[in-house]
Amino acid sequence: MNILIIGAGVVGTALAEQLSQEGHRVVVVDRDRSKVQDLNARFDVLAVHGSGSRLSVLHKAGVESAELVIAVTDVDEVNIVVGMMAAKLGVKHRIVRVRNREFAEGTGVLSLKELGIDHVINPDPAIVNTLVRMIDLPGAVDVASLSGGQVLMLGFDISEDSPAANRTPAELREAGDLDAFLILDIQRGDEVFVAKGHHRLLPGDNIHVLAAAPTVPFVLPILHRHPRQTRRVIIVGASRIGLALALAIEKRIDRVVLIEPDGAQAHEAADLLSMTTVLRGTGTDLAILEEAAVDTCDLFCALSDDDQRNMLAALLARKHGAAHTAVVV
Repeated sequence: MNILIIGAGVVGTALAEQLSQEGHRVVVVDRDRSKVQDLNARFDVLAVHGSGSRLSVLHKAGVESAELVIAVTDVDEVNIVVGMMAAKLGVKHRIVRVRNREFAEGTGVLSLKELGIDHVINPDPAIVNTLVRMIDLPGAVDVASLSGGQVLMLGFDISEDSPAANRTPAELREAGDLDAFLILDIQRGDEVFVAKGHHRLLPGDNIHVLAAAPTVPFVLPILHRHPRQTRRVIIVGASRIGLALALAIEKRIDRVVLIEPDGAQAHEAADLLSMTTVLRGTGTDLAILEEAAVDTCDLFCALSDDDQRNMLAALLARKHGAAHTAVVV
């Protein structure tokens, strides 16, 4: 299939890599010349420099032969314009990423369907749901919902004191007497392999487990000794994701702190959130982190719109005592 991707951010780059490996002909458009050069050097794709919302650039990228256009820039309006133009140019399938709820839910004057857009991707609710599940399931480092929430895929790090350390999946299933419990894979260093009943889990391994939702409370103690309940959360960034997460958890746990550098956004967040402490500052300022009591933090979530600052904030928080960190990039 001929696929045109607009936007070479984290999502666009990952899509380009995966789709090209699957044998599709992939063209990527981005305004950042360094990203274009990097894509051309690393992957079997054609990367074109320019704005995907310009007709001349789309023609240069071969939009006429594209069977699928995926618009995943960081700007909703650009993605929507790309989807509209692709529809007018006869591209059969159009997928756009839209984070603004009014756009995504079609509550405006015109729905995206009426503008010629087939599918809308809004990752924010999925990210918030994943973080909430991580809070609800202490010990899990990764959570994904399947079959409408009836089945969960959980990620765990095997520590020295884990009940699963130096035991096989077969032994764990027998000890837990759980039929709806399956270890899917084991990551050991740079190697990832399908877990078999005789494979012994070693400290340092990362595993993924499939379990029926009702059995998860019984699975957790088998894989993680004395999982630390999430009672204190620090959120960096009054972004859509940051605010949504704070709203979802502030009445369920002991303490939520939101850190936001912009004065107006911090004030709006304080008005919106009734049980969250809002601090004005950056997540990379150690004084602010200490004021937020990062050393007693169970989960530190860096959710601002600045990928680099998110990574730096999470590293700093972990260094100064945060038990777990989560980053959106």
